[in-house]
Amino acid sequence: MNFPNASYFSTYEAGFCGLWAHFKLKELGIQNIVVNPVDVPFNSKDQLRKTDAIDSNKLGRSLRKEELIGIYIPQPETLEDRTLIRVRFSIVKDMVRLKQRIKSLLYLYGIDYPDEFQNTNTHWSKRFINWLKTVELQYQPVQMLLIF
Repeated sequence: MNFPNASYFSTYEAGFCGLWAHFKLKELGIQNIVVNPVDVPFNSKDQLRKTDAIDSNKLGRSLRKEELIGIYIPQPETLEDRTLIRVRFSIVKDMVRLKQRIKSLLYLYGIDYPDEFQNTNTHWSKRFINWLKTVELQYQPVQMLLIF
């Protein structure tokens, strides 16, 4: 930095890219706040002319006037925990969807589960998956849907 004893301030709108830039700026000694985009003051003229340059100037002016209120920023560990939970939740949803698709495919072609798998607690066990691998359908393209 060109002015070692100066105080630096920055702000940016919260968005899809996460908070890594906030933590990096703090690391560099820059006082940064992340704001909710709807909390940035604007007038009707701002709505008509919306560009990155105009938004940037608007954020700078609002920061200088101390009109901005930052959002709560959790610790990095908390963010990582949240990410882990969100990803796990997404994977579980994907697995449920895939299992439903396989069940629908079997139903569509009139394939019943063997008696040993009639209990829903036995679905998706290793034995059940091995049985699925042995299921043969008449048409090869559809058969490929059951390949694991």
